[in-house]
Amino acid sequence: MRRCGGVVSTLTLLCLVAYAPFGSAGSASAQIIPLQPRTGGPCATVFGYLPYWNRTATLRYDLLTHVALFSFGAKGDGTITNPSGWPWTSVINTAHTNGVKVILVATQFDPDTTLTLITTPACKDAFFANIKTKIATYQADGLNIDFEGSGTYRSYINGFMAELTAYLHAEIPGCEVTFAGPAVNWSGSWDLAGLAASCDGIFIMGYDFYGSWSSTSGPSSPLTGGSYNITNTVYTQYQAVTQNNPEKLILGVPYYGNHWLTSTENPRSSAIDHVGSLTFATAQAQSQTHGLLWDSVSQTPWYRYHDGTNWHQVWFDNADSLRLKYQLAKDAGLQGVGMWCLGNDAGRTELWDLLQEQFVDACLPPLDAIVVGQDCPATMMAGTTATAWIEFQNTGHETWQQGEVRLGTWNPQDRTSNFYTSGDWLSPQRPGEMDTSPCPLDSTVRFTFELTAPATAGVYTEAWRLVKEAAAWFGPNDVQFQITVTPIPVPGDSDGDGDVDQSDFGRFQICLSGSSVMQGDPSCDHAHFDGDSDVDQDDLALFQGCMTAPGIAGDPDCAS
Repeated sequence: MRRCGGVVSTLTLLCLVAYAPFGSAGSASAQIIPLQPRTGGPCATVFGYLPYWNRTATLRYDLLTHVALFSFGAKGDGTITNPSGWPWTSVINTAHTNGVKVILVATQFDPDTTLTLITTPACKDAFFANIKTKIATYQADGLNIDFEGSGTYRSYINGFMAELTAYLHAEIPGCEVTFAGPAVNWSGSWDLAGLAASCDGIFIMGYDFYGSWSSTSGPSSPLTGGSYNITNTVYTQYQAVTQNNPEKLILGVPYYGNHWLTSTENPRSSAIDHVGSLTFATAQAQSQTHGLLWDSVSQTPWYRYHDGTNWHQVWFDNADSLRLKYQLAKDAGLQGVGMWCLGNDAGRTELWDLLQEQFVDACLPPLDAIVVGQDCPATMMAGTTATAWIEFQNTGHETWQQGEVRLGTWNPQDRTSNFYTSGDWLSPQRPGEMDTSPCPLDSTVRFTFELTAPATAGVYTEAWRLVKEAAAWFGPNDVQFQITVTPIPVPGDSDGDGDVDQSDFGRFQICLSGSSVMQGDPSCDHAHFDGDSDVDQDDLALFQGCMTAPGIAGDPDCAS
């Protein structure tokens, strides 16, 4: 796939050791799962090329937005060859299940063949129809064109891409069409602004600045230094696009390095021989043996060792250098980043952790939360107490600490709660601290507190929200309790209307000893004023002391 400055690299060989090719992942008739909606995931495009010789076992689909299946060979007559082990039904279905778009990669590395394909109407039409069938059959979500060296035919390639994009947009609505573009516009052969306008986006192949063709050792993807580097690529080579349509650019980075025999131990020493390319996983492991060095000129890592005869130098990219490139992409407002190629980590986690850090965690607000549970009584008697709790999950990237993050009253903010409990709450506006501390990202914590029902009966709505003191209110703003407060019972109010009148007296009389109602009947509990087992004249005297006129509220303490 890889080419820079008009020279095809040897990168297609870099993963042959240590990885078995895909076996058949299902027949062409196997059911394809369509792209599923996703929640969460990266906040920018993360576009990974997946070549046939790499396995999928270590892919973190939760950290990808696009997986580009490499590759479908585009022939000069418009026919298309499949990648080894095709169809990759399990890969497509796993990606789609995780909400990751599947992109087919069409390749042609011979400029003369490319010219025939893009300028011969019959061949071009055949390619359009054939690639449409591939995309539709496997419910892919887009196409990436990797016709390297085609900048020589700048007017033809841009016209070809414009026609292809319009065709696929019409035939398969929502289909994304991108192009694998060069890091350096050698001799101005590319019309990069026109290329960006002709399709949905350009994947900048931000690597191969040094390789098998180089006379010296050096970084595959220098951020700075020299006449050409990634910073120059984004801000000079693609200046018009970066200034006007940065959302059309994806900055590609290398998950590989290069190994040379060199004349001396010094960086950028004359090369005796290019030993080959090696994966990130291999380079990272070897650097721990030989000692990792940092090149401040290019802001990339490298290491060296002597085998008793020759000096060896290996230059590659690791999490530290890629972090700087990702920040460059973010600072320039690009659509996102991508990599050649997925699988080169061989199970190591550093590069996945970096994607999590840069495109998931860093995009979260510092303070945020969701409610995972709550409990409170639906009904309370006036003056009584009860326990309530609300449990939150921390979905921001800042860790919560006791004394800083609290539960506060809301709607309106900092109102005095009707259920304030002296001795348990911090204040009438703060029910309390977190039950435990600290609470980092993705952890949960409860706020447990006492409620004291107000004296006045009614239906109360109590709203709550999280607050970091002296900083910000955050999290959901619709957390609330609805509690019905019932009045304290009035002795003798047998019908529950709040007064003690003739209606209540009639019920009391039925319960007097000697009536037709047996002693101990639960329906006469309201008539036991003095606490003994019967309803007699002593109870009658107390009842008479509690009587009110109809509609006049009785005194709950009248029988005291």
